Amino acid sequence: MSFPEIVAALPKSPQFTWLPFNSGHVMTMDLKDSEYSTTSKIMPLDSMLEAQAQYGHAITALLNGKPVAVFGTVKIWEGVGEMWMICEERLREHKNYFTRAAIAYRDYTVIAGNLHRLQITVRCADLRAVRWALFIGFEIDGMMKRYGPDQSDFFMMSRS
Repeated sequence: MSFPEIVAALPKSPQFTWLPFNSGHVMTMDLKDSEYSTTSKIMPLDSMLEAQAQYGHAITALLNGKPVAVFGTVKIWEGVGEMWMICEERLREHKNYFTRAAIAYRDYTVIAGNLHRLQITVRCADLRAVRWALFIGFEIDGMMKRYGPDQSDFFMMSRS
């Protein structure tokens, strides 16, 4: 999957620009403390995302020229990928557009990657994120107790 092919599959908007992921982008984002509490304590967030991007692909979404979200997919093994995303709160002001973009990205990733399973993990306590994941077509497979680095529970969700 090439970056131009992925971007061609996403809906167009004058306010949004898509760039190849760069770990520096996430460091300029205004993230809540809760975003950091559910990421690795072993390595810095930017390094962790850079490593994930090397084993799949990743994109930065700019809103009016400033990074607002980073997301991508890591291929776990043949036919299985794991999607991830970190976003700023201000992305919610454009939820309809970004929901369409997420669905388009999800579909493109499954087709282009020849995936029979696409999965995500979502913190159980983040009810908005759980509802959004359900809305964009993921189903809850089960709960992973004390999965997070902060020992929070996560749902494993998938789309087959």
